[in-house]
Amino acid sequence: MAANKRLVLCLIFFIPLYGFSQENILKRKVNFQVENLALERVLLGLANVGDFSFSYNPQIILGDSLISMNVSDANVSDVLDRIFHGNIIYKVSGNHLILLKDKPEKVNENVKYSVSGYVYDAKTGIRLSSTTIYDVYTLTSTLTDDDGFYQLNLTSKYEEFGLAYIKTEFVDTLVMVQSADRKIDIRLRPKWTQAELAVKEPEFQSSVKPLDNISIVQKFVPNDQFIRTKNIDVIEQRTAQISIIPKIGTNLKMSGSVENSFSLNVFAGYSAGVRVMEIGGLMNINKRNVSGFQAAGLSNIVGGRTRGLQLAGLSNNNLGSLHGLQAAGISNMVVDTIRGVQLAGISNILQGGMKGWQIAGISNVTTKNVDGLQISGISNFARGDVDLMQVGGIINMGRNVNGVQLAGIVNAATGKVGGVQLAGIGNFASEVNAGQFSGIINIASKSVKGVQIAAILNYGKEIKGSQLGLFNISDTVSGLPIGFISFVRKGYRRVELFGNEVFYTNLTLKTGVHKFYNIFTGGLTPKDKIKTWGFGYGFGFEKSNGKRFLHSYDFTANWIMEEDKPVESLNLLNKLSINFAYKFGKRASVFLGPSINVHLSKWIDNDTGEFLSNIAPYSLSTTVYGDTQMQIWLAGQFGVRF
Repeated sequence: MAANKRLVLCLIFFIPLYGFSQENILKRKVNFQVENLALERVLLGLANVGDFSFSYNPQIILGDSLISMNVSDANVSDVLDRIFHGNIIYKVSGNHLILLKDKPEKVNENVKYSVSGYVYDAKTGIRLSSTTIYDVYTLTSTLTDDDGFYQLNLTSKYEEFGLAYIKTEFVDTLVMVQSADRKIDIRLRPKWTQAELAVKEPEFQSSVKPLDNISIVQKFVPNDQFIRTKNIDVIEQRTAQISIIPKIGTNLKMSGSVENSFSLNVFAGYSAGVRVMEIGGLMNINKRNVSGFQAAGLSNIVGGRTRGLQLAGLSNNNLGSLHGLQAAGISNMVVDTIRGVQLAGISNILQGGMKGWQIAGISNVTTKNVDGLQISGISNFARGDVDLMQVGGIINMGRNVNGVQLAGIVNAATGKVGGVQLAGIGNFASEVNAGQFSGIINIASKSVKGVQIAAILNYGKEIKGSQLGLFNISDTVSGLPIGFISFVRKGYRRVELFGNEVFYTNLTLKTGVHKFYNIFTGGLTPKDKIKTWGFGYGFGFEKSNGKRFLHSYDFTANWIMEEDKPVESLNLLNKLSINFAYKFGKRASVFLGPSINVHLSKWIDNDTGEFLSNIAPYSLSTTVYGDTQMQIWLAGQFGVRF
């Protein structure tokens, strides 16, 4: 460092790398107790407790003063007021607390100065490029070049000013400089490594682009401005800023390290954060957090969390969490979590969990749980659980859905559905607790507690309820599988061979459950040539009367072919059979019982107009309705069942 007696280095207390968040140092709460301790050691202890560094000119501090105090849960500012009795000004710069004279002496007018020099690595002696140097009062800044050289031109109205030298992975250094042209070489000490601190760095992988890697941000914010803010976090909080573009504004090129209560960006602005309101003609870019109201003609990009209302003509891109309302004409993206509402004309993307609503014209995507509602014109996707509802014009996908999935085409849940799935074509889930309703197909790979209703196919491994569809397939069913064909693997299946008054030989298959089964039957009357035969379909149910005795009720409709009857002529035998069975094996039984027969026929002799069917052995009642004859008779059947 250049030897100059008017140059005064600040005394800086270095503190651990981990601790408090980047809240205002003066507002940090501390518990602090000392007795008759030198002021210099008191400040060192307070810095350690508050997890920050002091920077000050030793000439303004009486280091041999003895201090005694005992405070609990007090602000840092309150402790300092008791020490200095209001005679010192406190200025926050990053994680430094700078102590200044009560009334800095002014010169008669603004004077221009130039400070230049080199920045070195104190450990290796290598010159350091891309080091940020800035005046803590005016925020005038510069960067060292590839050779570690810098030159900073300043305009000041005070006798001295503070220069901060900051680079990532090196300990911040602050120098108080008397107002005059000078050369200052600085050696920066590397920060302690994780091994030196014996601290295990948490494992973390993220696919999220850093703010300065987003292409549209790179177009608006110059690279040298990124380097300045990469070296520095938040150095100051100000009431307001006005900017034309990021590098032209009241906070100059240090805008990315300043938090503002109010921010007005004519075209685009770049800041560390906003606490109350920000409005941008085209774009607002914030390195850290935003609270309150933010609106942009095109886009809002926030590197931290957002609390409040965020509006954009095209898109909102948040790399942190959102608590509040986010609305955009095209898309919204949040990398962390949401507690609130996302509204977008096209899509909402959330790389975290949500408690609230996502509403989009086309699609919603959430990589974790949805504790709320997703509504879109086309699709909703939740990689995690959905606790309330998904409503999509085409498709909904989730893991466990504890509420409702409603889609025009398909609903899919890789896990459990606690409520209802309703889709125009198909529903797919592992478990369903209420019901699946679709126009074509329902699939539950494990269980259904409720009902499955589909026009074509229902499948569930364990059905604790009922199925209604053309085809029903399951392992077990506690209720009724109602359809054209119901196959229950652990259900009811029987083959019957029997005879009755119409067909001497009948073969029947029954499938379903005891409470409701489908019947497929065919019969014929053997002669020299097969003259009379038929096939039919029906349903029935069976009950047991003790260990050996059973009774069943079967209803079938049988299409009858007699001699040369035209295929298209109605000749339908409807039969209600009551069978009483005796079991002589695990599945085998013999049965017999009465039947009620209602025969409808349109088989007429075109010449005589007589009805030609002769399957009825006799008739209790014969009635003609136009060209249809109805005959009723009583008969019976006898057979064996396997």
